[in-house]
Amino acid sequence: MNELISQTLQKLRALSDPSSQEFLKKMVPSQKEVLGIKTMFLREVLKELRQDITRLSFREKIDLSIGLIHTNVLEMAQLGYELVGKDKKVFAALTADDLAQMNYQLDNWVSVDTFGVYIHGKAWRTGLISDEHLMKMVHHEDFWQRRLAVVSTIPLNQKSNGGKGDSSRTFMICNEVVSDDADMVVKALSWALRELSKREPMLVHEFMEMNKAKLHNRVRREVSNKLTTGKKNPST
Repeated sequence: MNELISQTLQKLRALSDPSSQEFLKKMVPSQKEVLGIKTMFLREVLKELRQDITRLSFREKIDLSIGLIHTNVLEMAQLGYELVGKDKKVFAALTADDLAQMNYQLDNWVSVDTFGVYIHGKAWRTGLISDEHLMKMVHHEDFWQRRLAVVSTIPLNQKSNGGKGDSSRTFMICNEVVSDDADMVVKALSWALRELSKREPMLVHEFMEMNKAKLHNRVRREVSNKLTTGKKNPST
């Protein structure tokens, strides 16, 4: 397992691009090591990795994923999250302890969102983690954990990610952060409401009206735009 992790990291380092690295460091500030791998190359490495581990058990694939995440390299964590989150059979073998181990050194929006959308939110949707667990997260002192709680509503409603719609649990979380002024939480709230608006526009409109005095200007603007034009920013 350690050799496989080492080989994967070696492949990524060989694909590191200085200009992409500098750009990514600015776009995704993090204490993690950032290699600067273009998306097309990262996907190729993931494809090769999947081929290399076809004989591994689901348990071994999960352990590999956790090992990749714990290297504290941004792109390695991406591989780890996608390795599990995009494989239904491997995902089904996850435990609550696995989720806790994957919730590791989350200090940037890319890692939080990948984990939240591909794994954590779906684990909540399928009952592996409880509403109570999410409610504790949404009041966490670390704003990244609060963002994770809000982003975890996305798979409840996102059709492409298996969501069938869950306004009750979405609003349960959104209600707790209407006055949160952490930028990353504000952006996540806007995203969560915009995603739900595709299914329940009237309910989102009502939520906006009820909380308009508390909501950040960004949330009011972006969600209102989505409700009226279908886009977050109509000019783009």
